[in-house]
Amino acid sequence: MTDTRILKNPLFEDLSGREIDELMNCVGARVMRVERGGTVGLRNPQEPLFGILLSGSLSMTRYDAFGNRFLLLRAEEGEVFGLSLALIGSAPEDFFLTAATPCELLLMRADKILYGCTNDCASHKKLYLNIMKLLAKKNVELIRKQYHMAQRTLRRKLSSYLSEQSGLARSKRFTVRMDRQELADYLGVDRSALCAELSRMRKEGLIDYYRHDFFIKGTLVAEED
Repeated sequence: MTDTRILKNPLFEDLSGREIDELMNCVGARVMRVERGGTVGLRNPQEPLFGILLSGSLSMTRYDAFGNRFLLLRAEEGEVFGLSLALIGSAPEDFFLTAATPCELLLMRADKILYGCTNDCASHKKLYLNIMKLLAKKNVELIRKQYHMAQRTLRRKLSSYLSEQSGLARSKRFTVRMDRQELADYLGVDRSALCAELSRMRKEGLIDYYRHDFFIKGTLVAEED
């Protein structure tokens, strides 16, 4: 019987347990475990893979020519990862999927989904629609990230990001899943500078925080350029 974590995943929305079981066979699904710091390989053009994160968290990172690390996306439990890269059939050499915590993954072959299978499953049509929805969602996430990074100062970047997180949580109290280094990588800034700016914002009475938990106390007004 299919794992309930798979049954409830948005990738299989409107699909019955029987249909999901059939698809698992079609797409060569298999479970893989990765320890913290381990890399998930998705670059084999003969077997383009993507997956569902059953537990843990994954980071998609990129290193530039100078060795600087940038956090592109963060996948948490229940999220689909590697779909865009798998569908185009290759992954750039400077892109990496790394386990931020111990992970359990459900890996599937994208080519089997994209081109159907010999069984000609009717459930593939539903799966295509769900994939389009997930890709659209990822695109929105990248647009949000681009907006934060486009801000001209570190204060503006942080204000933009924290305001968004507050809005998503519908509360002035919220939890940021990334640690300080990951947040710095995500915004494309130096970690020490980010920590110093957060400290200044707290001293000014704009925010309060403890580790991953944040509280917006005042209006996040950026400093003058």
